[in-house]
Amino acid sequence: MSLICDKLQLKEGETLLDIGCGWGSLTRHAAKHYNAKAVGVTLSVEGAKFCIEAAKQQKLDKKVEVMCMDYREIGTECKFEKISSIEMAEH
Repeated sequence: MSLICDKLQLKEGETLLDIGCGWGSLTRHAAKHYNAKAVGVTLSVEGAKFCIEAAKQQKLDKKVEVMCMDYREIGTECKFEKISSIEMAEH
C-alpha cells in the first residue's frame, strides 16, 4: 500500500479517490499513514460497510469516506488531488 501511495506522491492533506476500493485497505492506509483524506468508491454494499466499520475501529472515520456507487456517477463538484484504481476491471 505504501508503494502505491509513494508512486502517487500522496502528501498529507491531499484527497485520494480509490476507484473500486474493495474492502478499503488502500483507503484506510492512505488516511492512517499519509494523513490524507481518502475516498473509496465501490459497488459492493458489503465492502462499503466493512470499510466504514474498519475505519471507525481504527479511528479514521474523519479521514475516510466510502461511496457505494458507480464511479462514473461521482459529481463534478468532487475534487481529488490523486486517483487510484487498483484491480478494478470493467466487465
